[in-house]
Amino acid sequence: MKTKYIITLVIAFLLTIIFGLLIYFASKEKQKSLGNALQITSVLAAGVAVIIALHGSDHKRKRVKAKIEHFISKEIKNWEVTYNENELDKVVKKFFEICPKPIKSYKVQFEITNDSDFDWINPTVTFRLPIEKQHPQKKIESDQKYSGQSYNSNTYNSTANLRQLEMLDGIIISNSNLPYWRHKTHLTIWIKMVLENLSSDPFNVQIFVDCENAEGYQEEIVIKPKMLIKNIKQST
Repeated sequence: MKTKYIITLVIAFLLTIIFGLLIYFASKEKQKSLGNALQITSVLAAGVAVIIALHGSDHKRKRVKAKIEHFISKEIKNWEVTYNENELDKVVKKFFEICPKPIKSYKVQFEITNDSDFDWINPTVTFRLPIEKQHPQKKIESDQKYSGQSYNSNTYNSTANLRQLEMLDGIIISNSNLPYWRHKTHLTIWIKMVLENLSSDPFNVQIFVDCENAEGYQEEIVIKPKMLIKNIKQST
């Protein structure tokens, strides 16, 4: 609460006590004075209520600050997966016809650091991804052919608070499994995707970080497929 509100509230509180004592000690013969005191006390009470309301409207919530980096690393299992054309059914072949062959998917890692000066309570991390960057997906692992496409991620490790929404212009993946996220600590979320098509143009991934105790944060990451693949091939 701001200093000016504290001072005003203390003064109003003291005046209310004073007038309350006047009411208590007022004699029955001074009904007029008692009525006036009651009116003044009511006004003071209303003033206190206004001050509290002003404090509530003036208070600004904290804002989430996050640092987000993305990369591909060979240290993660199955960081690159190759799909042969004879493993794809006709529908999937059509979906990936603009991709160079053989089709490859990569686990792109997003390292998110809580750059705020407070812990995030019940954080939710949401990704908005382009439809065309999904990878081939089998309905069940024992299937011989890939019959669909999807995004896999380590956010699927716990599906209790996982949400996925497919729209005409993108796929939204959202997860709120964590009870808190300590400040100045980072977590890495990987999402498997097909990076290359005939042009391999850069594309955008939107990331949203929200929590119960602060206003949310959002950032649009530009994924540059050629640069990511070049960097991983040059790494030892």
